[in-house]
Amino acid sequence: MRLTDMELGIIIGLLVMIITHAVISRYWLAGLIAGGICSLANAVHEACLNDFSIRPSDAALWIPMLLVMGFVMLTPPSFLVGLPFMLYRRRKKNVAEKVAASDH
Repeated sequence: MRLTDMELGIIIGLLVMIITHAVISRYWLAGLIAGGICSLANAVHEACLNDFSIRPSDAALWIPMLLVMGFVMLTPPSFLVGLPFMLYRRRKKNVAEKVAASDH
């Protein structure tokens, strides 16, 4: 069974989002960074499909548009993937505060 480009992109995107949220503890920052990395990976993938033949018009218009469109499309899923990480960290913090308060 061979993965298509779309399936491979989804798997790589999810891995990037999970790793980013696991490493960076700030929810908003991790979501924005993951969206940017996935958008950049999408642009590099498109360049690979076209054998890296980039014209000046591509560099001036299409590549920035591809990056912005990818960022807009990939940031909301990144925030959804990061919700369990945020809730886990918040619960862990609240439990630690309750334990510290009960010790006094």
